[in-house]
Amino acid sequence: MQQADSPDQGLRVPPKVPLVKQPSEIVPVGPHDHRAQREWEHYQVAKGIERYRQTLQKVHEDGRVTRRGLQDLEPGQVIAKELIGPLVERIRQAQQAPMEKIGTRLTLSDAEWGLSLLPAETLAAVTVLHALSRAEPGPFTACAIALGTRVQHEWEYQNWKAAEAAAEKERKQKDPESQVPNLFKLMLARNNRQINERIFAKWKKKAPLFCAVNWTTNLRAHIGSVLLGMLVESNAWFEVVVERVNMRQTRIFRMTELGMAWVADRHQQNELMRPYLLPMICEPLDYDYSGEAHPQLA
Repeated sequence: MQQADSPDQGLRVPPKVPLVKQPSEIVPVGPHDHRAQREWEHYQVAKGIERYRQTLQKVHEDGRVTRRGLQDLEPGQVIAKELIGPLVERIRQAQQAPMEKIGTRLTLSDAEWGLSLLPAETLAAVTVLHALSRAEPGPFTACAIALGTRVQHEWEYQNWKAAEAAAEKERKQKDPESQVPNLFKLMLARNNRQINERIFAKWKKKAPLFCAVNWTTNLRAHIGSVLLGMLVESNAWFEVVVERVNMRQTRIFRMTELGMAWVADRHQQNELMRPYLLPMICEPLDYDYSGEAHPQLA
């Protein structure tokens, strides 16, 4: 007689399953992993610091990398607001002497004549921006000549603006339908009012009403020296020191140590204020403005 198959016949006995060792402590995940959140935020801050430091450099078309002048950076804009006001008052006082000599037999010096060409506000702005553009200390005479050149270009700029405005007014009176453009306004419109030395040099060659002047090097040096001297006297941001360069005593125009320390500290603050806004690991906790620790972080 054949024995009936048992229902358990053919089944294999499963091997013994090893016991899973439980971790000694629970590993937080997701919104509870505060350490991962902090590391991710620190990474974003580090990327922001790297990005800000790249903005302090200027890459030229030939591949050269140079430091940007302070006039284009946020710390320089803060310094400019502080410097222009006192310098305007100082220049206005210096402009009174040439006015008193008008109508007399006294002659104006080169510096007095140069200070009388433009308003005090314009001269102060040109001087401060020129000083901030000097990323590195340089010989005082070279800085003065460069500043005198800027004053010359600013005078040409203002004269051209006035000449174009007068010619436009005359054209409208004679022929209201005249299509002759105001080249000065056209230059501003074409370049979104962002005019630099290269753009100005390009457009002034096209303008028949532009009147170029040819100041001598001594004249530009005298005007620049007076303006830089007033800038140094009116604040504690810049100074003129005597250093030995190539076996010669040379006057150097530079920013003071106090000013450089402030700029460095300002850069450090700006680095931390521009973190990368990357997606977080999870939705952050709500802010608690009570001053007490968040209940989930306590």
